[in-house]
Amino acid sequence: MNSLFLVFVYTIAFLYESASLEGTDENDTQYDCGKRQKVKNISARIINGTKAAPKNWPWVVAIYDSNDTLVCGGSLISEEYVVTAAHCFGNQDAHKFSVRLGTTLRTNVSQCNSTPKYPNIQRKRQPEKRIYLKK
Repeated sequence: MNSLFLVFVYTIAFLYESASLEGTDENDTQYDCGKRQKVKNISARIINGTKAAPKNWPWVVAIYDSNDTLVCGGSLISEEYVVTAAHCFGNQDAHKFSVRLGTTLRTNVSQCNSTPKYPNIQRKRQPEKRIYLKK
């Protein structure tokens, strides 16, 4: 387990370093990549225990399937790559998915129902793939 975690950390570090070597557009000063923007308006949105206004996390992406259903979230790590969990795609063709940035109003909830707890459910064995990069 520890070696798998180290592989994950080294992969992310390598990808981060590779992306930083590409350089940035000198005119692109709107966002400081990887840093949360200053909060101007407090909203009801919560991320990691902190209230977050729309567009405060510009690298967060939503991944949709061909039926326009939200599948997973991910992080933009360069102009062309998104990192997300490998189980989001299963064995499906990556070209059947789309990635959206800046989406803030995805759904309107009309009702929430809690589901019963099932204590006897056994967890499936986790897949060998842990992360997935989509270009």
